[in-house]
Amino acid sequence: MAPWIPSLKYNFKADITHGKRPFLHEWLKHYVWLCYSSVLKGALCKYCVLFESPIKRGSFKGVFIKNVFCNYKKFHEQAKVHLNSDWHKFTTLKSKDFISVMLNKTTNVHQMIDNSVQLMTETNTLKLKSIVSSIFFLGTHGLPLRGHSDDSALFNDLLKFRVECGDNILEDHFKNAPKNATYLSHHIQNEFINIFGTITSNIILEQIKKAECYCILADETMDICGTEQMSICIRYTFIENQSPIMREDFLGFIALNKLDAENISNVIIKSLLDWGLDLNKLIGQGYDGASTMSGHISGVQKRIQDKCNEAIYIHCSSHKLNLVLNELNYIPKIRNTIAIIKESSLRSSVAPSLTKLCLTRWLESHKALRKFYEKYIDIVEALNYLKINGNKDTSVKSVYIFNSITSLQFLVCLRVIAKYSAIIEPVTNKLQGVDIDLFSVHKHVQNLTDIISADRSSSEQVFNILMKDIKQYADDVGIEFVVLRITSKQTLRSNYPTNNPIDYYRMLVFLPYLDLLISSLTFRFKKKKMKMLFAYFLYIQKV
Repeated sequence: MAPWIPSLKYNFKADITHGKRPFLHEWLKHYVWLCYSSVLKGALCKYCVLFESPIKRGSFKGVFIKNVFCNYKKFHEQAKVHLNSDWHKFTTLKSKDFISVMLNKTTNVHQMIDNSVQLMTETNTLKLKSIVSSIFFLGTHGLPLRGHSDDSALFNDLLKFRVECGDNILEDHFKNAPKNATYLSHHIQNEFINIFGTITSNIILEQIKKAECYCILADETMDICGTEQMSICIRYTFIENQSPIMREDFLGFIALNKLDAENISNVIIKSLLDWGLDLNKLIGQGYDGASTMSGHISGVQKRIQDKCNEAIYIHCSSHKLNLVLNELNYIPKIRNTIAIIKESSLRSSVAPSLTKLCLTRWLESHKALRKFYEKYIDIVEALNYLKINGNKDTSVKSVYIFNSITSLQFLVCLRVIAKYSAIIEPVTNKLQGVDIDLFSVHKHVQNLTDIISADRSSSEQVFNILMKDIKQYADDVGIEFVVLRITSKQTLRSNYPTNNPIDYYRMLVFLPYLDLLISSLTFRFKKKKMKMLFAYFLYIQKV
């Protein structure tokens, strides 16, 4: 906006306060820096008024700047003095620069600095993008960032590969970056990983906080370094596209200094509070059945329920089902057979498809048992080969294992376990589902119990079918299809009075296995307890 300019008809004589001569309008055209103030009733220099000069010598606070000029008798003389002053020359130059910048003829110095900073920021962001995305790639694929040395680190190799594929910005960073700002050290890697974890946790926590309620799932374990820690997951309902979705999200590992119920419960409560979760919304607890966690007097679940009344404890259904099978399906001969074959690469080559029994991944245990039965003949042949062609230690172990697994009793046990492991495997998988609920648990367990009870009722027909497969296997490996020796007095094993192998092993193995399986399922999934949980579930729905 231009300064005010008086019109040609403006009455300057009315503004005279000193002397007799008025201000002349033509002076505004002659001196481009000149302006007139009708308020102050005098002349000013618009450049010196608007743009402050850093020059502090002379009468820089005099007329035309801080005070209006009114002695018009000496106007031209004083105007020339002001025009030649250092402060006027400086402000004139500043005014010209200002006008040039405003008309986009030149770039402001501050803008140039800002542009330089912005360019540097964008370049550094692109450099960090390549580094961060490499860390993210390795992390999401479960690959280690570092090796035994920097030369063997996957992180460094991946960055070099990016450069080879045409990442010019990263290449320039490697060549020109200061040694103290390469952003490749393991400290920087850990910092980025922590940032990833914080961002992910914050996103999950925001979703949990929006939920009406949530449950906590926790399990104590030990890492590869031997540190006791607790993994904590949160089960909650998330609304997506106006539809509720059940989610179970992992929030982190918490180190445990002590493994008693008091310390574990305090750690869980403190973690929930640190994450900003409302304890009043906690309505469920899911742990294993260890007394420290499940104790109804001073266990973890009881201590937490004392602080959160609605946080009912439920023993993991899949874990309970695994406990049912844990003792029934534990056959040392199978584990020892797999161990001796997997003990060296040479032995593994004779039976490469064997899977180790896993104590924690229950589905893998079911698969391992089934695969052991499917590959039984190959395993027997492998052991026969090892006892002949192996070294002394291998030969001795192979003979022992070979004699153990080539008995008819072992083959019957293996076939029975393999059959019901195949039936229980999908149920175990279902009970580990995120969207499982109490009704579904009861339904799956009841269906499983009904199937096993039906086999128990028609045990003769079911076992006769199994024995046909067993007879085929026995003939292939040369196992004699007979009963164990019957004596008048037997104290170390069962002594059923029959010479029929089918009837004998049905009474010795099949019926006791089914009876134990049914009773264990009934005990672990008590109907009375299920009814109580149903009542609580209906109460929650009503509320």
